[in-house]
Amino acid sequence: MPEERCPACAESMPCGLRLCPCCGHDLLQAAIAPPRLAPSPDPSAALLKKLSEQMNALGGVNILAAVLIAAPGAFLARDLPAEARIVFWGIVGGFATVMTLLAVFLFLKHEWAVVVSLIFYFLFLVPSLFRVQICAIVLMVACIAQGFRVLGMARSLRAQGIDPTR
Repeated sequence: MPEERCPACAESMPCGLRLCPCCGHDLLQAAIAPPRLAPSPDPSAALLKKLSEQMNALGGVNILAAVLIAAPGAFLARDLPAEARIVFWGIVGGFATVMTLLAVFLFLKHEWAVVVSLIFYFLFLVPSLFRVQICAIVLMVACIAQGFRVLGMARSLRAQGIDPTR
């Protein structure tokens, strides 16, 4: 009994079948039009997606950190005695440092959100402790560095003829 081979999976199968029993490939369709390979992903599309992801991460995390740490802290600390206020702002400064480092090293996102989070940091945290001022400076330096990185990615996309603002 003669056998044929499926063009998709190369399994042998009896003659006369329309569908391959192994992979379900339609042999009649293969005779009409051979299967086409999926197009390879465009490297510029991957770069555009990476750019978009980075533009979305830093802002969300920084706004969340600033609102959750700084704003309630400012209202809670105003009624504390001086010694307790120093301890409280030390804890808040530690959390702000951790959240800033988390944002810098893990998420890196939007410029507009960075501006909003810096406003929160300076309004609520910077007057309290030197440690928090360092935290805000680290955040600003990281945002500037990320801005240059994003500009480089946008330039490489423009060089490939892709509009990164779409």
